[in-house]
Amino acid sequence: MNKQSNLFNLIVLVTFFVFTGCNKENDELLEVFKVTFETNGGTQVEAQEIVKGGVVKEPTSPERAGHEFVEWTKEEEAYDFKSEVVNDFTLTAKWEELVVTHNVTFQFDNETKDSVVTIIEDEKIVEPQHPLKDGYIFKYWSVDGTPFKFDSPITEDLTLIAVYEEVINQFVITFDPDNGEQLQQVTIDENEKVTPPEEPTKDKFLFEGWYNGDQLFDFETKITENINLKAKWETAIVYVDLNDGTLTSVNTYWWGKGGNYFENMDEMDCYDEKVIDGKIKISNLNFIDMMTKMGTAISNYDGTTVDPDHYPNNQLDIQYAAYPAKVEDGEQYLVMYKAPKSMGPTWNPDSLVFVNPVQLNTISFTNNAYGYLSMKQGDWLAKKFEAGDWFKVTVKGWDKDGNPTGTIDVSLAEGEDILDTWKAVDLSLLGVVSKLTFDMSSSDPATAPPGDFKTPMYFCMKDISFFKDIDEE
Repeated sequence: MNKQSNLFNLIVLVTFFVFTGCNKENDELLEVFKVTFETNGGTQVEAQEIVKGGVVKEPTSPERAGHEFVEWTKEEEAYDFKSEVVNDFTLTAKWEELVVTHNVTFQFDNETKDSVVTIIEDEKIVEPQHPLKDGYIFKYWSVDGTPFKFDSPITEDLTLIAVYEEVINQFVITFDPDNGEQLQQVTIDENEKVTPPEEPTKDKFLFEGWYNGDQLFDFETKITENINLKAKWETAIVYVDLNDGTLTSVNTYWWGKGGNYFENMDEMDCYDEKVIDGKIKISNLNFIDMMTKMGTAISNYDGTTVDPDHYPNNQLDIQYAAYPAKVEDGEQYLVMYKAPKSMGPTWNPDSLVFVNPVQLNTISFTNNAYGYLSMKQGDWLAKKFEAGDWFKVTVKGWDKDGNPTGTIDVSLAEGEDILDTWKAVDLSLLGVVSKLTFDMSSSDPATAPPGDFKTPMYFCMKDISFFKDIDEE
């Protein structure tokens, strides 16, 4: 009897475990996850319940005013609808804003063809130059018969029509300032004189007068017809002509007459200076017996003299060349080198002197070949530039009384971005100056003395410009 009872209990226990195991397996197979959709302002998309291991059915793309649906994303990455679902998650709609534009048509009502301008919705359109019509004065631009306000945002296609007023028994004098400002028109009775308007202004130009064609208009003239007068401008910028004939052959340089320092132990024996174009003066020291030069040189070396593959063995041969910035055939430019303090001398001729005080405009800067290749490749002394490194020139202005007028930094390298073109730098904030001095600094310091650094202390300049003295004009 006991044997039968034990057998029966064993059968019941086995059956229990079998059914329990099956139910657990079924529960796992039927595990369901919920996938929701965040449309970010678009039309709603119903959530989906997905059995574990299944895939999400890609829904119809939602819609959103002013936007185009791009894709569904999960954790900011595009979602692959072939992926098996193993948990709950949310898919987010990615949108691209549509650019809505409108056409604004200008009808000039003269001999000029209509003009169509495309404007982004809610932006404002710039009023064009007032059109001209013989025997008429322009009044305004009309939309649906009323003056159009150009400070209104554009929300639809528009047609703007020029409205004029006919001039009877009078003549129209039109002044075109040619500086981006609107034309001015006045009416004058026959045989009367027209009064000139206030002189216009134009950045970096000098006003030369009102011209009728190629003739300066005489405001004592009695008016007998319609006249269009246009402002004539002369550039207010003066450039220093560095091509003064100093260098008579290509790929050469001038670095002063030079001298032998050890003959008299006098640095001035090695000093020289030169006035260029009657406008600037440069100076330098050339120690022939020490094969050392410093200060400012004139050069016309071009990139053909530079062989990057042989750097640094050829470093002394390329110290006079702008590189890799382009140099036109025979074009002269300035090269400045400041000797490190560890080399002496007691002073560095680091000045660019103006013969007369000037209001600065711009100067173009670039690297020379020695400095560029050192920063690009590194050498036995200086490091190859990487993120965080820098090399710059600090330009300092001085007035006629020897007072500083300010400083402006010119970057020649930032990290691996090393200047390889001519860069025009606005120096007008230095004001009226009699001279400029140049100080270089680098992120690659020397061990001694303080202030020295390993990056070669060279740079190049050209296109030196300043404003004309308007008072003298």
